[in-house]
Order: sequence, then C-alpha cells, then structure tokens
Amino acid sequence: MPLNNKHNSHTINQLRGCGGVIRYFSAYYTTVCVLFLLFASQHVQAQDVDSLYAVFSVSRGATRIVAANEIMQYVYENDYFDPLTTLKTDDDEAFILATVYDAMGAYFSYEKENFVKSTEFYRLSLVNYEKIGDAGAANLINGNIGSNYGRTGDYENAVAYMMKCYEWEKSVGDSEGLGSTLNNLGVIYSQWDKPDMAIRFFEEAEVVERPLNRPMNYANRLAQLAREYSKIENAPKALQLIKEALQYDEKIESQSLKESRIATHQTIMGDIYAESDSLANAADCYQKALVFFETNEQHYYLATTLLQLGRLQVKAKRYGEAIDLFQRCEKIAEDNLYLRIRRDVCLLLGETYNKLALNPMSYFYLHKYTILNDSIFNEASQQQINDFQVKYDTQQKELEIVRQQAEIAEHRRRITLLIIIAVSLTALAVVLLVANRKIHRKNIAITRRILENRRAGNVAAAAVTPANKAKATENALFLKIEQYLHTNKRYLNENIDRTALAVNLKTNETYIAKAIRDSAGMTINEYINSLRLAHACDLLSDPAADHIKMESIATDCGFNNRISFYRCFVAKYDISPNAFRKLARK
Repeated sequence: MPLNNKHNSHTINQLRGCGGVIRYFSAYYTTVCVLFLLFASQHVQAQDVDSLYAVFSVSRGATRIVAANEIMQYVYENDYFDPLTTLKTDDDEAFILATVYDAMGAYFSYEKENFVKSTEFYRLSLVNYEKIGDAGAANLINGNIGSNYGRTGDYENAVAYMMKCYEWEKSVGDSEGLGSTLNNLGVIYSQWDKPDMAIRFFEEAEVVERPLNRPMNYANRLAQLAREYSKIENAPKALQLIKEALQYDEKIESQSLKESRIATHQTIMGDIYAESDSLANAADCYQKALVFFETNEQHYYLATTLLQLGRLQVKAKRYGEAIDLFQRCEKIAEDNLYLRIRRDVCLLLGETYNKLALNPMSYFYLHKYTILNDSIFNEASQQQINDFQVKYDTQQKELEIVRQQAEIAEHRRRITLLIIIAVSLTALAVVLLVANRKIHRKNIAITRRILENRRAGNVAAAAVTPANKAKATENALFLKIEQYLHTNKRYLNENIDRTALAVNLKTNETYIAKAIRDSAGMTINEYINSLRLAHACDLLSDPAADHIKMESIATDCGFNNRISFYRCFVAKYDISPNAFRKLARK
C-alpha cells in the first residue's frame, strides 16, 4: 500500500544507521514493484494470469484483492468460469482462496490444457470450500477434478470423484446436476472401454433427464447409448436409439443447433451402419453430415467424417475414391494442426497405395506415419512421465497425511487411555482411602473398647461373656480353674492345656471342658488364649514395653509363634496387634 506522510515520518524517525535506511528503501522498492505489476495488468492477456496469481500470492489487503478480481474477470470473459464473482477485502479468507483457486483450476484446464496443474488448484479450492461449508461449490469442484482425471486417462480416480457428485446430487434431489454427472460417468466408462457400465449410467441419465423436457440433452443421451450398444455388437438396438435421437433433434428450437446435432448424430449412425457392413447406408449418413460440416467450416468434424467415409470406400474396394477422401482429410489436418488425424490418415493412405501396388507412395506415407507416430509417442510419453511424477508426489503427500492422521489418532488414543487409567487410579485411591478411614475408625473403636475393659481391671470380662457370668460364679470347678490359671499367670505357659489342668486340679478333662463351656461359653484352648490375649493387650498398650518385639510378645504370652498369635488376636478383636499397639499409645 502507498506510504503516507505520517507513516513516512514515523518510519524515518525509527531508522537509525545504514542498516535501517537499507531496510526502509527495500520495503519501499517492493511496494512500488507490486503496484507496477498491478498497473501493468489492468488490461490482462492470457499469458499474464500467472503473473496476477504471483501478485495475489505475495501481496496483502487491497492489492491482493485487485489481483484476485483481475483473475476472476479474465476467466469469466473467456467462459471458463460462471458466474462472475467480485471479491472484497473483508471477505472470509477461506472464501477468497476457494474462489481464486477455483478460477485458476478452470484457467489451467480450459486454456492451458494442463490438467495436472488444474487438479492441484481444484484440490486447494475444495479444501477451502469444505472449510466454509459450501457443499454445492465443493460438489462442482469434485466434478471438475473427476473430469480432469478422465482427460488424463486416470479413469479410476475420475469415477471416484464423479461418484461423490452422484451421491450428493442424489441426496439433495438435484435432477439437473444428477443428469449431467450420470452422463459424465457414462463418458468416462466409455473412454475406459467398459461399455456395459457406460450403458448403465447413460440409461440412468436418460431416466433422470426425460422429465426435464430438454430435447437436446435427451437426444445426446440416446446417441451415446447407441454408440455403446454398437460397441457390444447390438446393431439393431443401436440403430433404434440413434433414430430416436434424431427425432428429438428435430424438436430443438435453435435452427443452427438443430442442424449441428443432426449432423453429429448422422456420423454416429454412419459408424453403426459401417460396423454392421451396411456400407451404402453408412455412406449416405456420412455424406449428409459432410454437407453441414463443410458449410459451417467445422474442420475437425469434417476431417474425421472424411476419414470414416474413406474407410468405407476401402471396404468397397473403391481405392481411388478412398485416396481422394484421405488426401482431403490430410490437407485439413495439416492446415489445422490435427496431429493425430494426420498420423491416422497417413497410415490409411500407405495401406491403400499398397493395395494398388504403388510401393513408392505407400512407403512415403508409411514413413510419414512412423515419424508422426514417434512425435506423438514422445509427447505422450513425456506427458505420462510428468503425470506419473505428479501422481506419485500426490500419493506420497496423501500417504504422509494418512500417516500423520494415524499418529494423531494414536496419540489421542494414548492420551484417552492415560486419562482413563488416571481416573481409574484416582477412583481406586478414593475407594481405598474411604475404606482405610472406615477401618481406621473401626480399629479406634475396638482399641478404645479393649482399653476401657483393661483399665477396669476386669480380666475375667475378657474371658467370660456377660451372659455366662452368673453361671461362672456358681460353678466351683470353674472358679478353681480360674484361680489356678491366674496364680503366677500360669496361662502364659505354652504347655498348659486340659491334661495339665486335670492333673493339677485332680479331676478329669471332661469336667474341666464342661465347666469352662458352661461358665465361659468357650473351649479350653479358647479360654486360655483369651487370657493370653488380654495379657498381650496390656503389653501392647504399655509404653514401657515399646522395645519388645512382636515375636517376643507372642512367645511371652504363651503362643508358639507370631503367626498363631496374630491369627488369634485378629479373630478375637478384629484388629491386628500392630494396629492396636499404634492406636493404644495415642
């Protein structure tokens, strides 16, 4: 953009030293160059569209939009793009890019016939149309990409993109667009040499377009179907369809368009007759078409029809007439640079002169054919190499995109998995924390109850339940047993058992077991262990016994080992000895 005085003053004040001055004048020079390019492109020609796109790519603001609108104006005026779109600086960036890329794709397709470059621009346009949510424009771009692939012989990709159009137009009920797409699919399959598939899509296009009341479109579908039925050697069906097409041609309102369609369809009818060896009918059709093509100077169709008519004369062995027709065709092809038609007609002339045994002329034309064929082959080979390289590069880019998307998906999957694991671990930790707190509170309650009993000095309470307390006082034998065991804490002796009690109390084991069961509600071992555990509680809650290890406490209390002590303690109090010891000291 131009530099105003205020901007100049502010900029010069900021520039200090030689480096600053150089940067300032570099910026000024760049701005002047961009403005000059735009000024020079006000009346743009075809070869300047690339320059305009270069300006669009490197500039910003109003300069960029001016370049974009020059591109749009050019492609519109040359019927490459419709309708005319005028862009503004405040338009959405994706819309600007989509529109300009679309126009550049049309320019390279229709004017440059560089379908590979055109497809690159169309792909960029498609990305931006999808970004702004313009499904209709994206559908048109898919069709353009499909057409480009068809022109370069990549029929698989051509069909893939056309099927995207087919699915979208079918879903929104766009009968006009659907008919056109079905026709394109038929043309692609026809070029792909798959007449059965071509017939399928042409017939579907015929059904879709019949209610639209467009005679020319309907006639074209019938003619295309006729050509495909001819390929599968169904001449009667092909002739029926092409005659029906000619009837619809008569309904076209424009006289010039009507005559053009009739002439084109006459050549198709001639091809069908020629393939079924009805040479007279074929020649009649070609002659009718020739009159129109010659009158209206449609040189390409005139040359191809002369070629077909010459082939008929060769079949009829009228070689002189065939040579005249071929030479007329060659002259038109040379004047209009139809390289492939020149090659084909030279081959036919060489073969025809050979049938007449005119070897020098035959050799001349066959040699000419070889030169032209090599030229076409080299051009086609180079184009194939270029197309293959672009296709390979595109595939590599697509593979890289797929790889990156897979990496992103894997990264997201790992993050999701980590989040799930973290949440699960957190939930587990919360559950364990809650459970631990419950256990802790329960252990506190148990410890408090045990300590309260011990502070009351009620050792018997630890052994005798309240329900059996009355019975215990009435049972003389049980009192003797209790007195014996508490004297010198004999219950701490690990060898004390029912036999030792029976011997020392001068009674039998059965009476002792019954006395303890009736008074304490326990077996002999349970009763002795309860006394031992009560003593263990005293030791565990005594701060003076902190230095005593758990193994020593177990043996001091009459247990054979720590394991049996732990098992009995937990079974009795529902708390471990260690937990009780910690809580009892608090």
